[in-house]
Amino acid sequence: MAVFIDADNLSDPTALDHVLIDLRKRADRVLYKRAYGRAESLKAIESVLWRHGVRPVANMIVNKVTTDSALVIDAVEAVCSNKIDAVAICSGDADFVPLATWLREKGCQVWCFSLADRIFANPDSFYDDVVLLELVDPSADQPGPAKDGGAAEAMQCMTPSSPAIGFVLPSGAPDTVQRVLQAFPGLLTGQPQHLNQVVTAMRSQGVIGKTTKVVSWFQAYCPHAFQLFPQRAPNRIVYGPLPSVEPTAQLAATRLDGSVMDRLLQAVRLAQGQDGWSSVSAVRMQLGSKTEFDTRAHGCKTLTQLLAISCAFELRAAGTPQVAVRCLRLAT
Repeated sequence: MAVFIDADNLSDPTALDHVLIDLRKRADRVLYKRAYGRAESLKAIESVLWRHGVRPVANMIVNKVTTDSALVIDAVEAVCSNKIDAVAICSGDADFVPLATWLREKGCQVWCFSLADRIFANPDSFYDDVVLLELVDPSADQPGPAKDGGAAEAMQCMTPSSPAIGFVLPSGAPDTVQRVLQAFPGLLTGQPQHLNQVVTAMRSQGVIGKTTKVVSWFQAYCPHAFQLFPQRAPNRIVYGPLPSVEPTAQLAATRLDGSVMDRLLQAVRLAQGQDGWSSVSAVRMQLGSKTEFDTRAHGCKTLTQLLAISCAFELRAAGTPQVAVRCLRLAT
């Protein structure tokens, strides 16, 4: 595999870290790992590049940004001079569509990793797989000052799909838990929230310090009230138990055609590791290209959604590039 990162387009360190972790599972060996961009863009993700051994390639000092041209030239050179089976382009920029088309014509699988709000229209037509990443809205990092009783302003911290509930702290909760909920009322919905968004609000309210190790803090002061996930590299938090799917696979037959279920089950089993889990991206590869198996034909935009509604599988780290799946045991 070869991985090329447009740091001017994908410059969020948390999102990029999850992408690079996911890519490790997609290939036996990654020959090229390079990030292109302006000096300030590369500086923002410097720690991630160092952790994953990615070579930074800064723009030439001219009056025009040279990121895209440098990335395209190196990608073409890599494929022409090495046996590259797959290329990951970490950018939602439409300027890379000609490159993606050329790479596919050369027999490479081409994957796109992009922030959800920076992707061009209809990317599925040009890439074999598209993984969209969510980025926290900076305007929602800090809850606004309370007005008119505080309930309306508190709701600004909740996700758009959250139910409209009032800002009411649980009276029986420990003081530490109440301080976290007061700093970020969106947690009261019981829906998963972005961890960095919650942490920003907590720091602005003085609940934790600027250098506090967040995971250790939650484990020490309120380990049972909040769940951080995924376990290996948490980027989400929920107040209460983790969201789960239905406990058995018996309803699957009533939701999806039997042949579709058989194909999903076979793909998950072929992709699973020793622990029984398999990455959804690996399952996608077992199913073939989107022309062979299109999730939209079954009413779902993504493979993760299709696996979830089937009730035959358990999902882990849903909503992140590390999302994994395993078969549920049938009830007896």
